[in-house]
Amino acid sequence: MIINQTLQDFRSYINTHRGIAKSNRFVVELLDPKIIRNANMLDNYIYRGGVRDTKEHLEFSARSTSLPSKTLSTNAVEAPGPEQKYPYNDVYDDLTITFMATQGKEHPYGIPEKRFFDTWMNTVVNSSNMLVNFSNFYATNGLHISMINEKNVILAKYRFDRAYPIGMGAIELGHDSEDPATFEVTFSCDRWHYITDTKDFCLLYTSPSPRDATLSRM
Repeated sequence: MIINQTLQDFRSYINTHRGIAKSNRFVVELLDPKIIRNANMLDNYIYRGGVRDTKEHLEFSARSTSLPSKTLSTNAVEAPGPEQKYPYNDVYDDLTITFMATQGKEHPYGIPEKRFFDTWMNTVVNSSNMLVNFSNFYATNGLHISMINEKNVILAKYRFDRAYPIGMGAIELGHDSEDPATFEVTFSCDRWHYITDTKDFCLLYTSPSPRDATLSRM
């Protein structure tokens, strides 16, 4: 193997593919489910202090996440020779997004990002009577994650089907820490889809409409 030739091929490959994608350039879009859009079904406090506005801008507080993973479930089949595995189902792992918590617009409606997900999870399972709602009310197909480049062009975009929060992490507090307050939200989803036609989403990004989609630049 000629090392110089290998390095030249490597540089050529990277250059012809417009460089290496950066993990800190991403977009989170989140449209809330039907039940949260209906103010009559929620306590009034969640719509004070800018919480409705917070929903439209949650993507700005999304600090970290990951592109979706996928595995295939297999069964081992007894046969002469090495063990053979045959797939029978695809499995989509849960998605975790870390959000920053802001102080809120007015007292006493602080950390509105966490309040939003508190309310969302309460619509899944009612904390007062433990009744479970219908999934078409608490789940959303409006959760998207995209990778973008320095020119804000979408490199890859994923849509998650029937997504809803199944876990919310704690906000760690400490007198010896000056780190921003963050918390993790774990979403369940049936599956994800890779969106190939991102032309419309690029237009939304350059001229966003909060009623249609929420986009952020990290």
